[in-house]
Amino acid sequence: MMKYNLSLPIVIFATFLLLSACTEVIELDFNDADAEIVIEGALGNNNDSSIVKISRSVNFSDSDVFPNVENALVVLSDDLGNRDTLSEIAAGLYSSSFSGLSGHQYFLEVGADGKTLTSTSYLPASVNFDSLLINEVQGIGGPPNNQTGKRYEVAVCFQDPALVPNYYRFVEYINGNRSSRVFISDDRFSDGTATRLVLRGGTSRYDAGDLITFEMQCIDKPVYEYFNSFGNLNGGPQAASSPANPYTNIEGSKLGYFSAHTVQRLSFLMP
Repeated sequence: MMKYNLSLPIVIFATFLLLSACTEVIELDFNDADAEIVIEGALGNNNDSSIVKISRSVNFSDSDVFPNVENALVVLSDDLGNRDTLSEIAAGLYSSSFSGLSGHQYFLEVGADGKTLTSTSYLPASVNFDSLLINEVQGIGGPPNNQTGKRYEVAVCFQDPALVPNYYRFVEYINGNRSSRVFISDDRFSDGTATRLVLRGGTSRYDAGDLITFEMQCIDKPVYEYFNSFGNLNGGPQAASSPANPYTNIEGSKLGYFSAHTVQRLSFLMP
């Protein structure tokens, strides 16, 4: 069994079995597997830089140290004939000023470990990020995990376009640091409506002076399916868990994703 930046709920399940069994010890056999190349690729619009992170998976019995893949050949191109080779700015981290345009296909090609991995992502039309709402929640008990402080509900508002399938991803930053939680949504039940989407229902805890930023991404369906394959995330691939490999839009590997998407950000300074 392979693992990559994921906690596995099966560990909790196995612990429960071992503690609750009075007469029998159950041993779980996790078979080792060859390391897989893991790609996390992002290409934004609005002159956002493109970032591709490349690492390797490890076996279940190994430590949670995921080796970076260095000196890879990473190329981005589009259906207009543009092409750019990314520079390695840190171990396993590749960057380019290559920026996307809505309505076009983007192609990622990675050469590493004698393999060629490819992916395609469509950059959809942008949907305006109208507002970010952060409100203190009253009368629902104390803060989570018995922490001191106040609880907040976080909601985002936007007008979903009618008669067009839309897929959204929201990423949270606290004082410029990306949190482990990622939120996704589609418009199956809100097509063409003014949408108020609650991302955190009174579970957020922020401190006075914190700068809270949410990034809204319009993503294509394969990228939505990647994140949705974690069980609708509730924390993103960095914090979500799955005993099996999630869906991927990478050809040549079982792990990772490449996303071409729109980018908009709104911030809120906590009083």
